[in-house]
Amino acid sequence: MAKTIMRGCVEELTKDAFWQIAVPVPIAGCWLWPGTGGGGYGKINGMGALRWAYETFIGEIPNGMFVCHRCDVIGCVNPDHLFLGTNGDNASDMHRKRRGGYAIRDKCKHGHPFTPENTYTYRGARCCRACNRAAAMRSKAYS
Repeated sequence: MAKTIMRGCVEELTKDAFWQIAVPVPIAGCWLWPGTGGGGYGKINGMGALRWAYETFIGEIPNGMFVCHRCDVIGCVNPDHLFLGTNGDNASDMHRKRRGGYAIRDKCKHGHPFTPENTYTYRGARCCRACNRAAAMRSKAYS
């Protein structure tokens, strides 16, 4: 079966051909997909490499579910490192592991500290209680 690789995209890939392309990383256990395109994610058979690996090695992905990484290595397609979750689950996982630019900040955009007492989670994102209280006060002042 012919396969074409361009900028992280592969067409007509079989499970056997997958093993000729994926690069195992023994210490980490990751299987890296080479030549990932924009954003670090490759494509296989017209779909995201993560989705392809999950569906090929684990099973169907229900509507509305995302394929997330346990290892947080963007190019990893090892099914043992993948799990299903909602967009909120993925964001919560990212924040819990302190991944992403906003997750490593210790203050909100108005300078209030992200302490356990001043922080709550809404739809997978950290929120500042002080800012929420201030917004509620402004809203009451205008009503």
